[in-house]
Amino acid sequence: MKIKTIMASTLISFSLCLLAGCNNYKETEHQVEKKEITVYESSSDNYKINAYFIDDIDSPYLKIDELLENRMTMPEEVGFPIPNLKLSYSKGVLSATNTYKNKDYSIEFDAINNQIKTKNYLKAIDIFNYGAPCDPLGADRSPLVISTLEELSDDTEEVLFDLGKFNIELVSYENSVLVPLYALNNIYFSVGEKNFVYGGESIYLSTSYQGDPTLFQDFYNIKEINDGNVIYNDGITIDKELNDSTVKFNRDAILETLEDFFGRYDEVSFDIIDFSKVIGSYDLLSSNIPSQIYKGLGLLAEGIDDLHTNIAYPSSYAGYISEGSNAYDSYYEASTKGRGYRAKSYLAAYEKNSSDRKSLLGESLSSEGFYFDGDTLFIRFDGFKRAPNNIIFEDYKVNPFLYSKNTFNLFYDAFDELKHHQDVKNIVIDESINGGGDFTTLVEIAGFFMEEVKVLMKNKITNQVFNLSYKVDTNLDGKYDEADYPGKNYNIYLMESESSFSCGNCLPTIFRYNNIGKIIGRTSGGGSCIVLPTASPIGDTYRVSGPLEYGLLSSDSVFISADMGIHPDYYLDNGTMYNHGLLNAYLNNLN
Repeated sequence: MKIKTIMASTLISFSLCLLAGCNNYKETEHQVEKKEITVYESSSDNYKINAYFIDDIDSPYLKIDELLENRMTMPEEVGFPIPNLKLSYSKGVLSATNTYKNKDYSIEFDAINNQIKTKNYLKAIDIFNYGAPCDPLGADRSPLVISTLEELSDDTEEVLFDLGKFNIELVSYENSVLVPLYALNNIYFSVGEKNFVYGGESIYLSTSYQGDPTLFQDFYNIKEINDGNVIYNDGITIDKELNDSTVKFNRDAILETLEDFFGRYDEVSFDIIDFSKVIGSYDLLSSNIPSQIYKGLGLLAEGIDDLHTNIAYPSSYAGYISEGSNAYDSYYEASTKGRGYRAKSYLAAYEKNSSDRKSLLGESLSSEGFYFDGDTLFIRFDGFKRAPNNIIFEDYKVNPFLYSKNTFNLFYDAFDELKHHQDVKNIVIDESINGGGDFTTLVEIAGFFMEEVKVLMKNKITNQVFNLSYKVDTNLDGKYDEADYPGKNYNIYLMESESSFSCGNCLPTIFRYNNIGKIIGRTSGGGSCIVLPTASPIGDTYRVSGPLEYGLLSSDSVFISADMGIHPDYYLDNGTMYNHGLLNAYLNNLN
């Protein structure tokens, strides 16, 4: 392999022969430009790293050994979330070894065959040595929760990410292997709930996980403009035309991500390249105009149509147009007009249920909160919300955030008030209009109703099934005991509908799996794959239904996906669901 290397703007030519057996040798020429760039995790938290640009592809490759110099060693710390790897290199192959529970597990980055492979994938990428890749809480550890992991099947199936199939190269360079940033996001960084994007000059921490536009402005180090639009600090002010190599690399990386990390591949069964061509996305992704590429990504998400898979923010390459519009026009157009059948059906149900609830219950009872009516406590909430650092231990008091920002507080206060209502025998949890949210909050809430919250998970990359068990200190006394389970003496009813999606679908799944209470209403809206936020090589951020999925266990111990929803024990229409008197009478007849 002949490699031309540019360092500090000086072109140095040299030859490097990589032999993985003489018959496998093939010569490739590359230009490698090494640049020191800044990584911004916020405007104040930043550090330098070397980035490597191959030929004229305007998207960075990184060296894993250099990432270790800025490694995140604990949750929520600044730095790259990768394990404390031991690296070895031989003949175009970099072996990255992680020690997990005193045993070594490796991933090979093979620059000869352009493949990434391992036999123990989840253990090889575990960053904190406690099963983070298997645990939806991941790096978002709760001060209230302790968890245990039980493997129900082995993590020994060989995992192969064939980048070469998509014409994406790993590059052997300086006794190491250069790996594209986007691939490192998918394999390592997502485990630590981080996602990095390239902005044209710098690398930024994406806020795909946080979902807060104010944090987005901070993390991208951008500023507001008078008309409400925003501009990246990298200063690209036009819809910058990209060269052909960058476009091809970007397109193929998106398709590789969807083939290897899309968790519903076994349910939809399509070839992602052919699919993208049929729906017209492939041609848009092949455009040299960034805003068109972004629309192509939106069209691809619309075609997949599972609600979780969707676009987020456009690449900074799309720029800011001074005429009062910018790439965000593409974002609004793609996210509000181009919806598939499942998304349209969900939104129609959401709007109807919201309208019915408001008209039948009235303004005061239809909003998030808890209400006592007869012998029933109603707890109503529309999302699993978690403010940053939402639980602050000051004299064991819950930090005073609004229910709209911190759902745990809603349940904490409801059970605190319940102590003064001795006549109550039923608890109705109304999450019938609930689009999901934060899984950590879901576990904290479930702890009010079960002594141990058990969740069945499957990793679709390895096909490994495992059981997660959580104990939650719901009363904030520093102990994990029966006192944390205040729902045990009541008749529990979980109310769902077709507009209960994602975590709103997960809560009834967990209640069914743990045999807690009864589920009433209508079949939930599904969405059982945990979201994987990621980014394209040019910086379009998007999310997919990721490879980690929750579900149920059949009578013969086979994993059953919950992606198409959980059927209720008792079917109800809106007229009963959203009338406290009628619902009370119905439940008391059941009892």
